[in-house]
Amino acid sequence: MKIKGKIANIPVGDDSRVVVVGVVNVSPESFYKGSIVKSEKDLEKKAIKMVEEGVDIIDVGAMSTAPGVPQISPLEERERMVFAIRVLREIVDVPISADTFRAKVAEAALKEGAKIINDVSGLKADKKMAQTIFEYNASTIVMAAERKPGDVGSISKIRSALRKSLQIATDVGIPEESIVVDPGIGFGKSVSEDLYILRNLSRLRFLCRPILVGVSRKSFIGKVLNLEDPSERLIGSLAATAIAVYNGAHLIRTHDVKETLQVVKIAEAIRRKVLSLSRRKIRVTLLYNSSYFNDLQDLFVKIGIDKQACETLNQKSIYLATLIENVSTPAALIIKQEMLACGGDAAIPREMIDFHIKEGNIIIFGTYAQYKKLLKKLEKMPFDLNIVAKLLKQILEVCEENGYETYTDKN
Repeated sequence: MKIKGKIANIPVGDDSRVVVVGVVNVSPESFYKGSIVKSEKDLEKKAIKMVEEGVDIIDVGAMSTAPGVPQISPLEERERMVFAIRVLREIVDVPISADTFRAKVAEAALKEGAKIINDVSGLKADKKMAQTIFEYNASTIVMAAERKPGDVGSISKIRSALRKSLQIATDVGIPEESIVVDPGIGFGKSVSEDLYILRNLSRLRFLCRPILVGVSRKSFIGKVLNLEDPSERLIGSLAATAIAVYNGAHLIRTHDVKETLQVVKIAEAIRRKVLSLSRRKIRVTLLYNSSYFNDLQDLFVKIGIDKQACETLNQKSIYLATLIENVSTPAALIIKQEMLACGGDAAIPREMIDFHIKEGNIIIFGTYAQYKKLLKKLEKMPFDLNIVAKLLKQILEVCEENGYETYTDKN
């Protein structure tokens, strides 16, 4: 389960570098005055600087969506948006994104050359938005929202809101690969909610879509650092950005391109790569591992566990979940049966259990010790189960420190 997609033909996902989205506002009411441009000359200057600094996408905001800021009319938002995009399309060659939840504004932006619609309502504020995006073959960023932008603060509610947005998009025909999700940091959330989302960002991976995060100069940073003025929040923004990238963000939305790009590169270099291995058509991906071999060794010794017991306990202390793709139905059923016999389990589609499909994907989970027992059984079995065993063996090597270092060095 490697995450991949394209936004305005820019590859995004696990095998691509983090994409930097620069913010330009033609809305005087926006919370950070440093992002606001007041004239065509200022807009040109700011956009050219962003491109020189390495921005991948420019996101244009024509109406503030910050809590407590009155909404402007659709006509005024449209006029601001059209003005900005007409200027930008003549001077930059990076894709332009329109930050709006109104379909008529989105349509005007797309007609002028925008390639992306960034909808903070998750396609829910305007019933015509998804259809408009589809008709113009545009990419979209959907934010987690139920009734208003960013009004969900727990991972479970964020996932639920985003699933509904993804369904709205795919129902009208928007290709899944052109959709990016945004958990919606800020937008009136409490500080603890924003920090919780950043801490648990990797749990959004199971939506299987690239993740965009925007933390730039937001209020939670000011509250943590006791900095009321957004112009003083750069360092805090960069710290939060590093955490977001380390925890799996594929796109970062920022007011400060140069500084953010440097932070992004360091965080990318440090974070773990997604381990996904394939042979022939079978692919095995490590979804989750609780720890690495011998992590608890010193603690075992400290509380008085003898050496012989430590070896057994080390293997039981590591819990893994792996996705196995493109295995035959007989192979999947054997894996399920044998993993159950080892004390673990496997999730198999009903269609495979009923033999309605010839092959599919399964998820297996258990301890390191249970996986080791499973491998011994699979190595000599038919239906390409020996291939599954070899790939799983490589996955288990990652649970040993040397195995993980070898993998990252090679990639």
